[in-house]
Amino acid sequence: MSKIATLVLAISATAACTRSADESDLRQKYCQADIASKLLNPETAEFHDFGFIPKATAAQQILEWSIAADQEKRESEGLVLPQKPEHNSEVAYFINQQLDSDEKSGAKFAALRVRADSRLGNKVTSEYVCRVWNDHCLCESSDQ
Repeated sequence: MSKIATLVLAISATAACTRSADESDLRQKYCQADIASKLLNPETAEFHDFGFIPKATAAQQILEWSIAADQEKRESEGLVLPQKPEHNSEVAYFINQQLDSDEKSGAKFAALRVRADSRLGNKVTSEYVCRVWNDHCLCESSDQ
């Protein structure tokens, strides 16, 4: 292989890696903007560990948050009976249907941690699962 061909190949590979990194950075910024719009004190937000995850991992995390929130609600209403497994299956089915629909429309799934000041000024860490498209991002956490 000639020196020119090797140089062209190296430049092409570098450009592809840079473009991929730029796209990932842009998608991360979309997610950070979505999360910041939901925070009480967005100016204190610190974003950590952004990374793409499989759809199954996203679905499992959202299901766990949903079950925990439902159980908390039931306890606050004085209901001590555990949730029926059929209900959890229905919730899991709904979550999977939504994520399948998002995936078909081009979404990828990501997770990250966010530290921000709470109402009392304490630093609180929250985990988020995001659905990321090329031009926007929708994130949710157990705190919402």
